[in-house]
Amino acid sequence: MGVTEPALYGINLPKRYPLIAAMIGSACGGLYAGFTNVFRYATGASGIPAIPLYIGENIWNLYNILIALGITIVVTAILTYIFSIKYEKKTEEETVTLDIAKETDEMGPPAQGGLITSPLKGMTLPLTDVTDEAFSSEALGKGVAVEPIEGKVVAPFDGTITAVARTKHAIGIRSDDGMEVLIHVGINTVKLKGVHFETFVEEGQKVKLGQELLLFDIAKIKEAGYITQVPVIVTNTTDYASVTVTTETSVHFNEPLLTLVKQ
Repeated sequence: MGVTEPALYGINLPKRYPLIAAMIGSACGGLYAGFTNVFRYATGASGIPAIPLYIGENIWNLYNILIALGITIVVTAILTYIFSIKYEKKTEEETVTLDIAKETDEMGPPAQGGLITSPLKGMTLPLTDVTDEAFSSEALGKGVAVEPIEGKVVAPFDGTITAVARTKHAIGIRSDDGMEVLIHVGINTVKLKGVHFETFVEEGQKVKLGQELLLFDIAKIKEAGYITQVPVIVTNTTDYASVTVTTETSVHFNEPLLTLVKQ
């Protein structure tokens, strides 16, 4: 009806590909309108309410704008559908990760500031360097990744296990003061279906700082063709004013990794 902001800012810009499809569709419709010399007989609003402005002594002027609108809608719809196949198809990895993040974020005490220690031993790297966009875009929350040199994950604080992936490659944990963390071992390792992983905790279990949560075989995971980067994500990032990453390039078990400041 001429009000574009809800679609533009609610869908097209956040998802990006619908905006690209709309621009291409509009260009096709506009091209047809230009070639057929479509014009308005008066000035006024946009959208469907503007259609009467094309009614005049030349009836084909109205027909041509309707055809142009049809071209725009059809081309945009087709392209949006085609693009959605690529950009909206959730992988099994994304589904499992989102489920764990959601379970970790659904209960617990109000968030307080605090320190998250490293659940791994290895080299730190920014989330932007992680090869999976779900993590590198910080869509799941802020954090850091660790390239492990030892195949073990320990509790980064005293807390409660909120979720354990059936494929054993990811664990959600919440601290006693409300920090919610997702530890995700490897990229697309859900496809290993638990092979090369062994967990020692279950959902709802209380754990202590440094307690062993998970073992994984780095060499065999790499031999199977998978990246072993381990994102450590604060899934309730929005509860904090800031999430600061350690400046150290390497960390040992339970050394400072992330510092959270309460809102």
